[in-house]
This record gives sequence, structure tokens and C-alpha cells, in this order.
Amino acid sequence: MPHLRAQVEKHLPQVDDPLRPSGILRNLDGVKRLKDHGRCFYLMVDVIHLTGPTPGHTLIMIGTSDDGSVKQVVYTEVKKSAFTAMQIMAAFEQVREAIALVEFEKHLIAIIVDECPNNALLHVHSGYPVMADLNHLAKIVAADMKH
Repeated sequence: MPHLRAQVEKHLPQVDDPLRPSGILRNLDGVKRLKDHGRCFYLMVDVIHLTGPTPGHTLIMIGTSDDGSVKQVVYTEVKKSAFTAMQIMAAFEQVREAIALVEFEKHLIAIIVDECPNNALLHVHSGYPVMADLNHLAKIVAADMKH
């Protein structure tokens, strides 16, 4: 999915450092495009840890249609410190409100996360099934087994 990275980067506003995207994006247009497709969708939630001269963390949520044909970045947030479970849950609430605003919440079938402890509140309070991303788990197992 090389095009997905370009889509994410074009939505990240430049705020404090011209070399690092920063800030928050709530992409209501992305939610509307998911609705226009008319299919059920799932929400992938992940935190990307950035390294380099200016380390940071990017929380990203991508809505993907059940057939995989539509992928939309619906939320991004970049900050210097790690995201807490409460911050991830608050970001999800903003996305849920955007989905409700376009009357599409009944089409959200699941949330996909890695097994980071900071995703725990999504398991308990999101109101949707939460599934583990096996790709993340495969990487964790391989690292633990030194493969």
C-alpha cells in the first residue's frame, strides 16, 4: 500500500517543525467517502513511533471497507510524547462522533488494534468488537523468539 503513506502525509498539517508533520486531523471527508461506498467497514488504530532528530508518536485511524477496496485516513494526531490509553480513547470518541454525524455508525463492524496496553480502553469502552492485528502479533512473536 505505498499510496496509503502518501495519503496520510498529505493530511498531516505542518505546525511547529517544517521537517515533522504535527497536529491533529479529523478527516470528515474521509468518513463521508466511506459512507458513499456504502459497505460495512472496520477501523484500524495504531500508534507509529517516529525516530530521528525529532522523535515523536503518530496516532492514526484508517477506515477500511469490508472488501478492502476503500481505505480512508479518518484521524491522525502527532505529538512528541507517547499516547496514553485515555488519549487514544478520546481520539476514538471523536471519530465515533464523526461517523455518527454522517449517520454511518451501524456500518462500523470492528476495531483492529495491536496488543499495546494503551489500547485496553478500546476493548472495554468502545462498544464495538476489538480484534488483534495478527501482523503486529507476528512481529512481536518473531522478536521474542529472536527470528
